[in-house]
Amino acid sequence: GKNVYLKDIADVKYRIETPSTLGKFDGIEDVSLTIKKGETGDAIRLTKEIRKITKEFAKEYPYLKFGFSMDTSVWVKNRLNTVISNIEFGLILVFFAMWIFINKRISFVVTIGIPTSFAIALIILDYAHFSLNLLSMLGALIALGMIVDEAIVVAENIQRHMEMGKDKMRAAIDGAKEVFWPVVASALTTIFAFLPLLMIQGEIGVFMKIIPIMITVLILSSVMEAFIFLPLHSKEILKPEEGTKEKLWEKINSFYEKVLKKLIQFKWISLSGFLIGIPILIVIGLKHSKFQLFPDFDTTQIYVNGSFDSNNTIYDTFKDVSKVEAVLKEKLGGNEIKSFTTIVGMKLNGKSNINSGENNFQIFVDLYDRKPTDFYNKYIAPILNPVKSNPDEVKREKSAQQIVEELQNEYKKLNLNIPELNVKVPGVGIVKSDILIMITENNIKKVKYALNKIEKKLKTIKGVYNIYDDATMGAKLLKIKVNKYGEELGINQKYIVSSLRPYFSEGEFSKTIDNDIIKIKLKDVNRDNFKFLENFRINIPNTNNYILLNKVTNFYIENSFQKLNKYNGVLAKSVYANINHKLITTNEVYQKLQPLLKELEKEGIHYKIGGAKKVSKAFMKDMRYAGVLALILIFITLVAMFDSIILPFVVISVIPLSFLGVIVGNFLLGLNFTMIGMIGVIGLFGVAVNDGIIMIEFIRNAKNIEDLIKKATFRVRPIILTSMTTILGLSTLIFYPFGQSVILQPLAVAIGFGVAFSTILNLFYLPLFFAILKKIK
Repeated sequence: GKNVYLKDIADVKYRIETPSTLGKFDGIEDVSLTIKKGETGDAIRLTKEIRKITKEFAKEYPYLKFGFSMDTSVWVKNRLNTVISNIEFGLILVFFAMWIFINKRISFVVTIGIPTSFAIALIILDYAHFSLNLLSMLGALIALGMIVDEAIVVAENIQRHMEMGKDKMRAAIDGAKEVFWPVVASALTTIFAFLPLLMIQGEIGVFMKIIPIMITVLILSSVMEAFIFLPLHSKEILKPEEGTKEKLWEKINSFYEKVLKKLIQFKWISLSGFLIGIPILIVIGLKHSKFQLFPDFDTTQIYVNGSFDSNNTIYDTFKDVSKVEAVLKEKLGGNEIKSFTTIVGMKLNGKSNINSGENNFQIFVDLYDRKPTDFYNKYIAPILNPVKSNPDEVKREKSAQQIVEELQNEYKKLNLNIPELNVKVPGVGIVKSDILIMITENNIKKVKYALNKIEKKLKTIKGVYNIYDDATMGAKLLKIKVNKYGEELGINQKYIVSSLRPYFSEGEFSKTIDNDIIKIKLKDVNRDNFKFLENFRINIPNTNNYILLNKVTNFYIENSFQKLNKYNGVLAKSVYANINHKLITTNEVYQKLQPLLKELEKEGIHYKIGGAKKVSKAFMKDMRYAGVLALILIFITLVAMFDSIILPFVVISVIPLSFLGVIVGNFLLGLNFTMIGMIGVIGLFGVAVNDGIIMIEFIRNAKNIEDLIKKATFRVRPIILTSMTTILGLSTLIFYPFGQSVILQPLAVAIGFGVAFSTILNLFYLPLFFAILKKIK
């Protein structure tokens, strides 16, 4: 018989497959290579090696341009420098503070204990299979001022016993022994304040997990050092000293005695000021405070993305995106934009998920490092940074947000007539969009109606920008439904699908031909012909007869979304937006939207709130549980310490009152309350009562007012010094945050200002309250 070849019955075409994405670098078509480090790899060293290699390639191929995009080693370097330089400078401040306010011997004894505490902590972490990474070092930075507290109390008490005339061995033993239980209790209260943070769920919990663990391990290590190594060092190094510093403390003690006497003299007025005046100020402060999930911070990358007409092919989009890139090209070579990478065929949505589509585009704009403006980051931090920055890379003067606003204005002036165009600073990994409202409704018209109304309202709210939705319409959808006559013939939907699949679906498989892998696609020539479909004949079940498809089915053509998302089996589409936190908060936006959302609900349209609002609601729920557990654990520790039910309540009463310090700190530095700040407040629970434990332990056996004041005066120096070292350890984060370290500023402010105010409470309020409670005369 005659051979029939494939070419006789089909059109065979050999061509390059239409790509799903196309790329550009600085507006020029490119070929990109993605390089990822291994689990144990060093991003900074790897980048250096790759840059060396590409320099050699550039010499070998001078007609090619080599560039780097989305270099994560820049972020790693900046974070590493921030953490290490802050730790180093904090250590220097703590050392000199103790030298100035006590003496160089105590300063030396306490400071040499810090590396010992870190060494013990590293051994414990390694044994527990925790690595030393950026987050664990952030935990170390937060704990820096706290881990010297135990050492200061012990060393200062040993010094006091030496000044009482005891020999060095006896002074070291008695001094350490006298404060053993108060110091242990203080350490436990701090640990019990941070450990419940492990209860926080979701991505935030995963993100924060190592921080309370690191703080716990470091504090336990510092307690071991304070009672094992420090007394040995003190015996050899410390000695009784008289001098100007002792005279300074005599003046401070004298002033303290006078003030405390006056407060006790007018005890009821004084106590009312503490227990009534402070809570009133706290309520007033809270009424004027705002909440946002994360603080705004500067970054080295911004996003420009959007969508052209849904009928655009990938090549149309590749061409059309040039007018968006033109604005960025003008800024290349300046002090702001280093480079930009364009990917056509996808974009990142408000959840940072990839939305594929030939009409979508995503531009990653890499910025130069920003020039520091404050004294510390300009002159001191560069000396302490472990990884030195290239001066040519540090020249940006504007913030990423300012550049975003400039680009938004330029695109508005050009009136590019692009259906969707967004310019934004990428958010923290946990939350990508400030505003996210999901409409859950199977009726497409209702979905579009609701989204349009919400977007229209958002555009009227000042401070809201980048308003868009994921309800892009795709190709029209043809639905085929079996009619009554078809059902009578025994035809159902499943039978229709199996009958049409061989002719209208696309077959695909791969085969190796001449050492090349070829993807072979098979499709019927009439596959996209509607007339052919309408007049297509199918076999009548259990017969040899055929019937036209249009006789047994009805055809419906509907509009459809480009991508279908479902929530609990119901069609779901969302509207996204970002906000300028200097002008408005997420809660304020939702308050303005509430009347509209209620109106939609009355019309039978359901919605879900996501984004920052959803995350913050879940977070606050977890924080309530963590806060209650922290208070319970602290209370149990105090009961065991004092063998009393009343005294723990006295000490714990400092915690809510110290919240005024947090409010004042946020007000002075112009900060909103944030998620990180609230974590600092929980941590403050333990830190605030530490000095109170030592104060109550010393005054609890006072026989009269004079004896109480005398005993309280003994604790002035250690209380002031422990508070001072905690604040100094956090001072660079409080006053000089830079880049992404701004994220941790609210936590540092909460602990720093909270400790400062709790110091006043522990020195004046606690002895006053104790004297009234115990009726000491």
